[in-house]
Amino acid sequence: MNPTDRRKLRYQTFDDVKTDIQRLRTSRYAKVGNWSLEQTCDHLTKAFQAQLSAPPAAATDEQKAARPLFEKVLATGDIPGGLQAPEFLTPPPDASPAAVDEFLAMLDRVKQHERPITMHRRFGPMTAEEFRKLGLAHCGHHLSHLIPATP
Repeated sequence: MNPTDRRKLRYQTFDDVKTDIQRLRTSRYAKVGNWSLEQTCDHLTKAFQAQLSAPPAAATDEQKAARPLFEKVLATGDIPGGLQAPEFLTPPPDASPAAVDEFLAMLDRVKQHERPITMHRRFGPMTAEEFRKLGLAHCGHHLSHLIPATP
């Protein structure tokens, strides 16, 4: 399989993400990317944690320049390929099954998130609604690389 074999995912809710993860977890799947389910969950947990813990601040010039891309991602749900995760968000090659449980717990935190402004390292400040939309797109982007086995 190659990266063009990715699934087309557009999650509507974080419960949809959880259902897909449970399906991947309990069945065999093929990878069309570099990361396993455990690595994907590790990465997504780290990304959400970074956004939830960053203090609100004004957008930098670089973040302002990235706003058109941010708006496109929110409108389409598509995150462009070819972006490299920074080292602190890169999962270890031996991510454990516990990473899946940690991510499922993180999704519950994200669903309950109420802080009006959240920060993103590339896009800067975003509303809680933008945070959720970007999060769903981010989950879809990475989980689309894992193809569940057909029964």
